[in-house]
Amino acid sequence: MKPMMLNVISSAIILAGNGTVMASDSVRLVATLQGEMPGDHLGGSMAGVGDVDGDGLADFLVGDSRDGWHPGERRCHLFFGKPHLSSVPDVVLEQPEVYSYEGRIYDDMFGAVVDGGKDINGDGLDDFVITSPEWFWATGKVYLYHGGSFPPDECPAIGIAGFGSSWMTLFWATQLRGVLVADVNMDGYGELACLVGEATRDVGAYVYFGGAPMDSVHDLGLQGEPDFSVILGASLASGDLNGDDYDDIVVGAYANFPHSDDAAWVFWGGPDPACSPGLRLKGGHDCDIFYRVCIPGDMNGDGYDDLVVGDSGGHPPWYRIYLGGEPMDSVPAVVWRGQVTGTVSLAGGDLNNDGFADLIAVEESHPGGTCVATVLVFFGGTALDSIPDVTYEVTFLAEDSGDLGLVWIGDATGDGYAEFALANPGFGGWARPRGEIYIYTMGPVSAVPSEVARALTVRIAPNPAAGQAVVSFSVSRSERIRLGAYDPGGRRAGLLCDGLFTKGSHSIHWDTRGLSSGVYLIRLETETGTDSRRVVVGR
Repeated sequence: MKPMMLNVISSAIILAGNGTVMASDSVRLVATLQGEMPGDHLGGSMAGVGDVDGDGLADFLVGDSRDGWHPGERRCHLFFGKPHLSSVPDVVLEQPEVYSYEGRIYDDMFGAVVDGGKDINGDGLDDFVITSPEWFWATGKVYLYHGGSFPPDECPAIGIAGFGSSWMTLFWATQLRGVLVADVNMDGYGELACLVGEATRDVGAYVYFGGAPMDSVHDLGLQGEPDFSVILGASLASGDLNGDDYDDIVVGAYANFPHSDDAAWVFWGGPDPACSPGLRLKGGHDCDIFYRVCIPGDMNGDGYDDLVVGDSGGHPPWYRIYLGGEPMDSVPAVVWRGQVTGTVSLAGGDLNNDGFADLIAVEESHPGGTCVATVLVFFGGTALDSIPDVTYEVTFLAEDSGDLGLVWIGDATGDGYAEFALANPGFGGWARPRGEIYIYTMGPVSAVPSEVARALTVRIAPNPAAGQAVVSFSVSRSERIRLGAYDPGGRRAGLLCDGLFTKGSHSIHWDTRGLSSGVYLIRLETETGTDSRRVVVGR
């Protein structure tokens, strides 16, 4: 697979591949990523992976979705964030192993699913996972890669295989997908989850607690009803919905009409997370495939993360916003129907920098033999509604249609505004499209990429800490820095530094021996903003 071409776009209306892209005054198309060869289906696998190289900018991973037989030859491309996006991937990740039987090498589909954006080993850098769903006759294998300096370690830290694992009971195709999850037990490590599809009775989500190192035995098995009246594992999201400082897990359900209309189950985080749901959320009978779940953050500014559930096959699709709280209500605060007949993808975060999380939805429809992506942006605020604040369309030709993708990236250019990606891999077309990824932002054209984001990045090592720890940060200009440690109650447990620092990287040694064991917050305050990281202090 050749390196992909990244084309920077500045005009509002452009011709991208075989489709016309029209951007509104609010959302600006900044780049396109195009496949090199027919049948590449670029964008069938992609993910925002957080900051894996430690420069304060968000990074982007593109998996391998090519048609055909490519045993041992599949590659994933990692693009580091930078003020001016490059046309060449910064890291090409080769397939770490292949499955062979009786001398024949099989195509494991390495890179068919990718995900990232959580710190699994507590080194302060985000990590990512790449799945080979066809490994060992479709039982699947998930590879975890740790972030690091340029480039990150190209060898996976761990591989979790379907067949022979602690949850796999049937020798069967699992539709395995690896995803990363926020820290549900507040031990300072994110978690890894394996989603197992409907093809086996093991369908559900299996969570492996992070660590340095972590093991390959799952700690939580999140499944639906034993009689399969509720089938979980269609999608997964994580965030702190009830405000207890423990992140929670939401698992979307497969539609199972007429047996159940459960859309998603919420599993509360805690010191000892349970495998039974704390909340069961209802959907509707319009969904004929599965429910998508998304936790964009705090949409209404009440201090709790919020949950959005969308169905993938409604006509048009349904959306439901469930507000976080203590207790969290199982009745959605806002319910509405989409604009077109077709499937929906969800992503979210603070897109317009107003302090409220926003929702991005893409509805796919096929009028007149074409494929149309309707992109809807719903801004967060104290009063949420069902009226999209930004709407625009991307129209593709029939041979380029099918299975649109949407992911949140974060601030990849350092201008203070986040980016998101829309992909049209063209799986549903009769031809063999190259596939395209479109990257959008709400940052103004006049915004000059800066290094502000670098000044707002704090790292802690080791984490967990026992005795001496090193807190490191970088500043892009001379300015005053205040660095403090706070206990779970918000009381300051120590002032690490408060003074003027020159441009560059700095490290502060922190003695934790006088502190009680527990989870602390290290907060970095500058003239341009703040950043914080959790750290576990032990003995």
